Amino acid sequence: AGGASASESFQDVINALTAGPSASSSGTSSGSSGGSGGTSTTTTFTSPKKMMLLREAAARESQQQQQRMEIDSDDRLATLAGVASQLVDSTKSSSDASSGSAAPEILVVPNTACDRSTDDSQDVSANVTVETSRPRNVYIGAGLGVPYDALLGRYRLTLDLFGRVFVDSVGLEPGSIISELGGFPVKEAKFRKEMEKLRNLRTSDLTLSKIERERSQLIIQAFKEFNNHYQNHTKRSMSHPPLVVNRVKVMFQNEPGEGSGVARSFYTALAEALLANQPIPNLEGAQAGTTTQAKAMQLSLIQRLRGNRTRTTGGSGGGSGGGGGSKSRSGGGRDNRLNYDARPFYQNDEGGSNDHLSSHQKQLGDRLFPRVQSLRPSLAGKITGMLLELSPAHLLLLLATEDSLRERVEEAVDIILTAGGGTGSQGSGSGSGAPGTASSDLEVPPGTGPLSLSDDSSRLDVFSLTSSPSSVAAGKKDGGGGGTGGEPSKGEPEGEDLAPLFYQPGKKGFYSPRQGKPTDIRLNAFRNVGRLIGLCLLQNELCPLFLNRHVLKYILGRTIKFHDLAFFDPVVYESFRQLLTDMETAPDSKEYLNSLELSMSIDLCPEEGGGTAELVSNGREREVTPVTLSSYISRYSEYRMVKSQKKALDNIRDGLFDVIPTRALDGLTSEDLRLLINGVGDINVQTLISYTSFNDESQESPEMLVTFKRWLWSVIEKMSPLERQDLVYFWTGSPALPASEEGFQPMPSVTIRPADDSHLPSANTCISRLYIPLYSRKQILKAKLLLAIKTKNFGFV
Repeated sequence: AGGASASESFQDVINALTAGPSASSSGTSSGSSGGSGGTSTTTTFTSPKKMMLLREAAARESQQQQQRMEIDSDDRLATLAGVASQLVDSTKSSSDASSGSAAPEILVVPNTACDRSTDDSQDVSANVTVETSRPRNVYIGAGLGVPYDALLGRYRLTLDLFGRVFVDSVGLEPGSIISELGGFPVKEAKFRKEMEKLRNLRTSDLTLSKIERERSQLIIQAFKEFNNHYQNHTKRSMSHPPLVVNRVKVMFQNEPGEGSGVARSFYTALAEALLANQPIPNLEGAQAGTTTQAKAMQLSLIQRLRGNRTRTTGGSGGGSGGGGGSKSRSGGGRDNRLNYDARPFYQNDEGGSNDHLSSHQKQLGDRLFPRVQSLRPSLAGKITGMLLELSPAHLLLLLATEDSLRERVEEAVDIILTAGGGTGSQGSGSGSGAPGTASSDLEVPPGTGPLSLSDDSSRLDVFSLTSSPSSVAAGKKDGGGGGTGGEPSKGEPEGEDLAPLFYQPGKKGFYSPRQGKPTDIRLNAFRNVGRLIGLCLLQNELCPLFLNRHVLKYILGRTIKFHDLAFFDPVVYESFRQLLTDMETAPDSKEYLNSLELSMSIDLCPEEGGGTAELVSNGREREVTPVTLSSYISRYSEYRMVKSQKKALDNIRDGLFDVIPTRALDGLTSEDLRLLINGVGDINVQTLISYTSFNDESQESPEMLVTFKRWLWSVIEKMSPLERQDLVYFWTGSPALPASEEGFQPMPSVTIRPADDSHLPSANTCISRLYIPLYSRKQILKAKLLLAIKTKNFGFV
């Protein structure tokens, strides 16, 4: 009986596994009840052992079902992979078809879900087709093929999203980098909010009334108001900078109006006055208070007495300042004037010999001759020979810049004409030929005579920025003495230094401070320049002071490196870069550096203080070697960009922080700060179109209004860059566009007035609104608009 019961239980388990869990709980037993009729009775019984086996079978069935679901999921992923692959390849289908690329590989995967389906009415494909060929530069991961640029794009968008969403929460925590993730838009929005909160904390305004537009009076009046406001509020506000104001109100002399548009015009006019390459006015009257003015006059008198004493002693002892008999290696030891008696250079020794030249001069001659030949073919040999007598550093400058080479070539032609040399012979020029017999190649182009000896640009050495020897001699005669201790020339003008505050060392349109004689009055002028920038940032306005990159980095407290020299002086940077390249290919790098005659000193141009400065102790006597070349370039860059103008840079930064807190610039780069200060100088018409809205007061038909709008944008598109700046200045009071919509307050608009061909356009700069009559023709619109934008004054019309 026990064996039969065990066999029966085992059979029930088998039946349960076969039939499924729904039929696994019933068991049958049949027998006769010992009575008539043979009636059968069915009973249900489940033993504990059988129940345990049923539970194990149910568990195994559940596990198998989960595995089948995972397989179904894998099949779906495979299908999605095929769809994703087709979407990625669809962008390249046209290029692949044109290049005759091979057909993609196809993988047919059985659809196991079809076998397990119990619903015959569902139309399920028996196979899933997956394209296995992937595009080039694809990252294989997570079962999908995604191009690298798509991954980087998603990563950038993710960071940008984090920066935008969490800038007001996590981004406010100390040390958070969330604000940097969103790029400039997030930084700008954060900065604008901080400036708005700062303005709302103060109720006082900075009022500048009866300001004159004449340059000298404009600078004096503006600086005096800045100084007075600073002196009156420097002790009152301990928690905020003293020049924090709610508004800046400006009223020009004989011009009505004091709105934000007039203030923008004031910022622009003052910036243009400061950047002008003209002497600044005497700023003694701009100092705050009678006590300060008396102190300034006393200091000025002392400086004048010192200047007179320096000239008296310098005139008698100037000859000993540059003595000592030591060889200068900073570029002043060789005459940079061209000599007609120089022997010509023969390319590849054809027609003569170059034995009188060193090996390095021959290499420079081989590089220089083709360049000269393209400018003056028949005189290439003679001119190249004359140029090879210049210093090697100067020759590197000529090879780096086409303009400098052209000037030197024309100067050589003038010398040959003056000496009467009509050919490229080796004669000494003692009347062997008359100017009238010169070849056609010697003819000077109309309007170009001999180069003026006062043209410093043609006399500059790439590593020695002093002027020609004649100007250096004149400086010594004035009492400079050459200086041997790294001091600038003492031949300074009497009294206060009135030289321009800024100069352009490299690329035109970008300025660096010109420290000059660092008197208290001149340094106060630089501090007021910083205050002007700070007021523009505080008031959410643009300031057209286009400073060099290293100046902005200095304001931000960031490290200034050698590569910043590329923005400061591209010619010198390119010369250094070429020098480093030549050092790698030169067979003897030490001999190559010796031929350049470089020492650990620097000759400064007048804008940077003049004279000679030593980069290290006893720098004049220490030659630059391959080991010290890197240090020389680094020290050279630091001295020209920072040390020579350090007091001016410090005062610009201090003036900026007289208006805004130092923490307000945290996290900004020099590019971010430039966009906040200068905006976008290149007026993009499409950007202007997206910002501009129109108001109609003409009551004309919609078709006529659409036509007029097309005329307007067509005229603006054909304007020159300067005319577009004049238009935006006439329209908004600022000559540039903000970097984004955040900078506009309010957005620009155009109001179309009733038809009238006799009136000029007008503008309300306070609300950035341009009023234009509905002119009858496009030519009239163009003429009237170009005439109106030349207006710089304000008034009622």
